Amino acid sequence: YSMLPQKHSMTMHMLDIMYAPTHNLNIMIMPMYMDMGMSMQMNPNYVSSGSSSHSGHGGGSHDVKGLGDTTLAAMYQVYKDNQHELIATLAVIAPTGDEYVKGEDGKPVHYGMQLGSGIWQALPNITYNYHQDKLSMGMQLLTRQPLEDKNNLGVAYPDMNQANVWLSYAWLPQLANSIRFQYNKTDTISGHYNIAHNHSTPLDFQGNYGGEQTLVGLGTNWVATMGTLRGLRVGLEYLEPINENVNGVQLETKRQINLSISKAL
Repeated sequence: YSMLPQKHSMTMHMLDIMYAPTHNLNIMIMPMYMDMGMSMQMNPNYVSSGSSSHSGHGGGSHDVKGLGDTTLAAMYQVYKDNQHELIATLAVIAPTGDEYVKGEDGKPVHYGMQLGSGIWQALPNITYNYHQDKLSMGMQLLTRQPLEDKNNLGVAYPDMNQANVWLSYAWLPQLANSIRFQYNKTDTISGHYNIAHNHSTPLDFQGNYGGEQTLVGLGTNWVATMGTLRGLRVGLEYLEPINENVNGVQLETKRQINLSISKAL
């Protein structure tokens, strides 16, 4: 590789709008705005093979921002009593993001820097919650499956499987802390840009995407129970990987931070 990535940051701004037409059913739409940055440097150990394909990327940094794909979902409460709750969710991801973002050289950016996938995807999941006094725990199984083979640029985005387990304790009616373990497994990208593109960095090759990852997260959740702010909920979670087994050559994950603000009406 003639160019090496140094740092990749991704910020996702999601507006989660939910409406409950019945006691057991919630419908949701979640548009997303994405902001990604990548810093790179020349590889001092690179020896040219004489191929003209290793070109096109300069040093420094480049950014991509704009509307991402949109999630549409229906969540149904299958079962609920004083302690147990089971929720089944059927969701699809609509290709509202641009999958044809170009860099300054007029060629498409890295596969992982595109704002959208360009294909419809299914996102079903099932969630179980248990409550006992101040203690709560739960688990969720989720999968993302492409509903189309390839997008207009010839790229086939992979399936992803995820499992979450968590434990939460409410110190006060308004305040709780949690610990969560998250496991992800994602396949490599297949297909190939069907127009002229770069081959100078690990991110330009499909085999350098996906893998297995386990993260542990610590969270704090605060909810207003009285006054004009009643129903306002603020959550903050910090996650770090405890194991990564990635495909090919990739940057290691340093951290992930989730901030959520919601208001029930």
